[in-house]
Amino acid sequence: MTAVRCNTPPRDSSTDIKCESRSLRPILIPILILSIPLERAFKHMPEVAEDREERFVLPSPVVFIEGKTTIFENFDALCDRLNRDKEHIMKFLLNELGTAGKIVGNRAIFQGRFSREEIERQIRRYVDEYVMCWECNKPDTHFVKMERIWVLKCDACGAIRPLRRKAGVKSRK
Repeated sequence: MTAVRCNTPPRDSSTDIKCESRSLRPILIPILILSIPLERAFKHMPEVAEDREERFVLPSPVVFIEGKTTIFENFDALCDRLNRDKEHIMKFLLNELGTAGKIVGNRAIFQGRFSREEIERQIRRYVDEYVMCWECNKPDTHFVKMERIWVLKCDACGAIRPLRRKAGVKSRK
């Protein structure tokens, strides 16, 4: 291996940078000094970074049909996980499903027969529209009223966007 010729002893025998020009000397010496701690730091870093999707996992809806009504059993757990008001989520679901319903205890009861997949699809739409930040894609958001407009404010990145529904918007996957 070639040694570094910059009036400083080589720190690493694998260094093959030549520093014959005096104009490069002030640049290369700090790079050489910093490269050794950086190599050590990279050795101690984990192989794969944690996936942010794992941090926010929605509970699978427990839905069953009794006669002409659909019961969403773990509605309360979903509201707690989303950190949103039960009435707001219920209003969204009733509007999107086009039916009537009510909240009884920990359950939501809908008039009509709806599959688990249909309710799960509407929940995903709600999460995309009212929970996830559109800038950083994290669920750390809350509603804030700024002047006369309700906005979704992200606690993670500080992004703000109005809570105005747009017609024909599809769920992002």
